[in-house]
Amino acid sequence: MITRFDARRKLSHEIDRALRERFGDEILATRISENVALAESPAVGKDVFAHAPESRGARDYDALADELVATGFIEPRAAS
Repeated sequence: MITRFDARRKLSHEIDRALRERFGDEILATRISENVALAESPAVGKDVFAHAPESRGARDYDALADELVATGFIEPRAAS
């Protein structure tokens, strides 16, 4: 899983490319972007979904959960 990805930085893209070349399909498609809301969340004692549910960080982790369910890595939660 690639985290702290910053699309503005060439180095992030180089690391992404190198990891995908080395590990192929073992690397998840979803990348977790560098994000202020993710950095702030622990300081306010909340997860990113409670702190900033519309943030890029929350969307990235939501996409990660969707990918893990779609690949069968985790089971979907039962509706409550």
